[in-house]
Amino acid sequence: MPLFNSTGIALVPDFSPPNEYLNFIPGYVRRNLGAERVGSRRLIEWTIALSVEFQRRYEDYLGDANLHQIFPSYGFLDPDFEQDKFGVIIHHIDDPMTPWDKSAVYEDNLRIGDITFPVVRRFSAIVRDASKMHPASGTGTCMARSRKRGKKELNTPTWLVTAEHVVHGKDDIDVFDSSGRFIEQGAVDLTASSGIDAATIKVTSQKVGARLHVVDPVPQWMDIELITQWGIMSGAVSSVTDMRGSLSSYIPGRVFINVHGKGGDSGSPVIDKNNPDRLVGIYMGFIMTKSGIVEGICQHAAQAEADLGVNFFRGV
Repeated sequence: MPLFNSTGIALVPDFSPPNEYLNFIPGYVRRNLGAERVGSRRLIEWTIALSVEFQRRYEDYLGDANLHQIFPSYGFLDPDFEQDKFGVIIHHIDDPMTPWDKSAVYEDNLRIGDITFPVVRRFSAIVRDASKMHPASGTGTCMARSRKRGKKELNTPTWLVTAEHVVHGKDDIDVFDSSGRFIEQGAVDLTASSGIDAATIKVTSQKVGARLHVVDPVPQWMDIELITQWGIMSGAVSSVTDMRGSLSSYIPGRVFINVHGKGGDSGSPVIDKNNPDRLVGIYMGFIMTKSGIVEGICQHAAQAEADLGVNFFRGV
């Protein structure tokens, strides 16, 4: 899988990009960068620089593209099938039943100062891991409550968060515990904007625990855990879409990881392995190419939390 043979952080320059790119870093991202390790800060800075330069070069192309089907991510290429480099990956998403006749295609190089970064096209399919087999139609990510303050907060609903495609087209869904025991029938309540794979199920018997903080921005190479109903898988972030501080639904936020689940794992939480109180993403499924690249794909947790207008919590 990607990253296992990658040189990793050493592929990213050990100095900051020119100031003309750093000026695009929003204030709250600058504040969050102060808490990151030096290597992670460099990754985030160069990701923003790459996204600025890429969008300058590809502005017309992206303006005409369906950003749910064609979109860039920034991070580590697959050293076995592409190059052992840090760069831009343009994802072309096809239906998984469509035969592929293309693998990785080298599009261009982007120059920032004296450094060049490759631009690669990947023709892929997303396989969403929401099994049609009842009851394992998906997995809960966490709990959520409204962001409203004051006395009314006590009367706001308690929600179970999952991927939107798990509950798509449903009004109610049966909720089970990890042992498969039926708990209650929950009502599908909030669904995120188009392109954001997140939704909530209103529940009455579930308790809310400690607050979960979302990771924003998400640095590549950070250690993560994908917590599924079958067990915990450890991995790392390989690439991310860049929103440069914007959580707008116009650009769906995606986090790619070098591990993936299986049927019934949609909605599983992806957390920071070194700090389990930080939520990275909502697991969606896996992305695969004809050449053999397979990666897990997640909905960016910060974008989902903002779009739903909730705060995320642990369950009890």
